[in-house]
Amino acid sequence: MSKTISVKVPVAGRVYPLTIKMEEEEALRQAAKEIDESIQKLRATYAVRDIQDLLAMTALEAVTKLKSGKSGNELEQIKQELVTLNKELDIILD
Repeated sequence: MSKTISVKVPVAGRVYPLTIKMEEEEALRQAAKEIDESIQKLRATYAVRDIQDLLAMTALEAVTKLKSGKSGNELEQIKQELVTLNKELDIILD
């Protein structure tokens, strides 16, 4: 059974108290960081200033990535597999 912990996670200028499994903390904090980075990018790119609009746009981007199957972890894993295969091919061909 996983131990649960209480954490406070800042997102978009607010702090949210959550109870999560200990092993989920890193992923949760990374997700919060990515949300804040997306908000900053959108704020710099568009003339949108309302935080609710920025959060909605961020949610749309995140769900679109999930639906298209192109999450960052998946792409990184594919990249690593390609690097490994390329090294193996180099060894075989030399």
